[in-house]
Amino acid sequence: MINSQIKSPDNVILLHEIGHAAGLVHEGAVIKNADVLNVMQYYDPKATVLPGRDGLKPNQVKRLATAYFATSPKKVK
Repeated sequence: MINSQIKSPDNVILLHEIGHAAGLVHEGAVIKNADVLNVMQYYDPKATVLPGRDGLKPNQVKRLATAYFATSPKKVK
């Protein structure tokens, strides 16, 4: 569930939650490391400076592309 009354400063909460639905997990705590920053980075609403969560790692793209909700339905015979 996403609280639609709260605006996310980085505007990636929906994509982040879709990532969870595809089986992705948090990439760790809030870290200022360019190798870790991506949409699955943990969001800390108390942080005054948010790390950029605007990237996707290749494994995350693959996982999203092969998720059950992203694949074509099989034809029923």
